[in-house]
Formats: sequence, structure tokens, C-alpha cells
Amino acid sequence: MNLKLQIGRKTPLSVWQRFLAVWRPDFLEKLENDLDENRAWGFWFLYTTIAAVLVSIVVGVVAHFAAVDFVKNIVENIPAEARGKFQDGKLSTQNISEPIVWTEKTEDFVAVVDTIGRFETTRFDEFGNMVFVSADKIIIRQRENSGFIKTEEYLWSDFDVNFAVTGAEFSAGAEKFFGKIELVIFVVGFFVIWFFLAIFRLIFAFWWSLFAWAGGAILGIRDWTFEKSFRAVQHFMLVSLSLVFLLSVLDWQFWGSTSLIFILLFGMNFLHLKKH
Repeated sequence: MNLKLQIGRKTPLSVWQRFLAVWRPDFLEKLENDLDENRAWGFWFLYTTIAAVLVSIVVGVVAHFAAVDFVKNIVENIPAEARGKFQDGKLSTQNISEPIVWTEKTEDFVAVVDTIGRFETTRFDEFGNMVFVSADKIIIRQRENSGFIKTEEYLWSDFDVNFAVTGAEFSAGAEKFFGKIELVIFVVGFFVIWFFLAIFRLIFAFWWSLFAWAGGAILGIRDWTFEKSFRAVQHFMLVSLSLVFLLSVLDWQFWGSTSLIFILLFGMNFLHLKKH
């Protein structure tokens, strides 16, 4: 008797087995025999973490090359013998031609240093994002998603400091600064990305669970509950995340692609449950 029970029992999927099983049309049948919530949440936590790491790496690589270009631009445009002095709330330069202008390849961002008033302020609207440094203040302009330009202005006189730096010292300091801050940016970026990815996907899972629950009830899936629906969506989000990312890389993504993926996943699994 005990032998028959052991043979008839289906072994629950491990966390790692789910990475392959979730793509199969009989996944819901396998999942139905697993009542351990810890494995479901462990799977969700693991693939969310992997996704956050991959996104962080991509962002980190892009930020690294942007920083390299920025530092290279500084080194190429600031002579070693140049000198900048900040004293009594005023910034001044020596041995360098002004205005100093750095632009991105997209020309959507520009940084300008002009302590002698040669750069025309009427040109501000040519750029979406801008940092303008003059003898007495710094102006930061940012284009928001709505198209509105947000402007912030800071007076040098508000900073009670005095210093002088040469071009060689500034270039070396910039390289050292960006070299140290890259790891910090990656770590902080990972936690920020993981948090927002987790929150977004939990909200998304709840929303899709309602539809899947209703769909299973309409099709007459035996013992289909909202709890099972939510657990299924937790796992199927790995497939949607992977395929949407692939479509984005191939530039094939279209409106409603995520919905179509979920419909196909639940459709083939519901069909398998109806037949078996």
C-alpha cells in the first residue's frame, strides 16, 4: 500500500526546474500538485533578482562608456596648464579659451563653462538638457517628459569656499572620481531597479490573475481558484519578461505583445488541463 502511494505521488518541481517547465503546456498540471508557497515565491524572487542584475549590467555598461567619453572630452578640451580659481563667490579661468562646450553625440545635452560672457543665453533653447557655468552662478536645465524645461539656478556666493585647480589636477581627479563611483552606481542602481521591478510585477501579477481566474472559471477548469491563478501568473511572468525583452532587442515588439503571450500561455495550459 505504501509502495503504491509513493509511486502515484508526483514530485514537486524544484525552483530551478521551473525555469524550463514553465515553457511547457503541462506546467499548470505540474504546479497544481505543489502546495508549497515557499518554492513559488523563491522562484519569483530568483528570476526578479536575475532580471534586475541583467538590467543593472546593461545600465552600468552604458553609464561606463558615457563616463569614459565624458572624461576623454574633459582631457582633450582642458589643457594641463589651464587654471581655474574660485574665490569670493566668483569663478575665473586662465590659460584656456572660453566658452568651453561639451556636447553629447545626440546633441540633447550640453555643458558650458563661460566665465567671460561670450556664450549667448538665447542658445539655451537649442538643447533639452544643459549645465551652464558662469562666473557667478550655475544653471541646470532639464527637459521633462511633458516637454517642459525645468530650470534650477545656484549662486556661487552661496558656497563659502575658495580653491584653485589646474587642468592636469582636474583631469586626474575626474578619472579617479568616475572610477570609484561606478561600483557605487551599479549597487545602488541594482537595488532601485529590483525594488521597482518587484513592485511593478506584483501589481501586474494581481491584475492578470483576475483575468486568468475569470478565464479558468468560464472554461470550467476543475478546482480553479484565484490563488492558483496568481501562482501561475507569478511563474508565467518569467516567459513574458524574456520574450518581451527579446522582441525589444530584435525591434519586433508591438502593442499588446505581453497580453498575447499570457493568452497563449494560459490557453495551451487550459487546453491541456481540459484534455487530461
